Amino acid sequence: MEILRPSCRRWPGLSKPTARRVIAAMLAGWLLFAGACSALAQGKAAGEYEIKAAFLYNFTKFVEWPQEAFPAAISPIRLCVLGSDPFGPNFETAVAGKRVNGRNVEVAHLMRLEPIRSCQVLFVTASRVKDMPLIVQRLGPANVLTVGDSPGFANLGIVNFIWDGNRVRFEISPVNAQRAGLKISSRLMSLARIVSTPPSS
Repeated sequence: MEILRPSCRRWPGLSKPTARRVIAAMLAGWLLFAGACSALAQGKAAGEYEIKAAFLYNFTKFVEWPQEAFPAAISPIRLCVLGSDPFGPNFETAVAGKRVNGRNVEVAHLMRLEPIRSCQVLFVTASRVKDMPLIVQRLGPANVLTVGDSPGFANLGIVNFIWDGNRVRFEISPVNAQRAGLKISSRLMSLARIVSTPPSS
């Protein structure tokens, strides 16, 4: 699959500085999901979790955590994987040296529930999705972006990966995001399928 990259030559009516600004704006959305187009051309199984790892990292650029979600001003953004890890060591390699809003990004692999409140992003693997009611209870009002890839996950969590044809897409529950005290960018929301979660009684 050929991936087209914008060029200033394709914008003959604009000056080069203006064309660069237009291209930069286009790339902002394109880069968020850059891995999906090329990897998915190889089939559903090939590169699935490389794509999802890229999504998880890029979600941190479009979610706003309150200041109290971090122990200190220099605390890293923690991407936690709970349960049997489908990502492998490439996840750490992919985010090594990355910074978002002045914070380092690190990956943590968890098998127990005790540390989950220390995460900013918590990916709940299929092996632990049955524990979601308990996970939600343990998290309480903690500012944690819960992410999964299991049917119905967004009923209790916030973001769920889904397959749309041969593409990885995602759905978001704004109600659950609000309960967690998280602000999700309208740009990210516009790319998601919105899940209407009934308010808790």
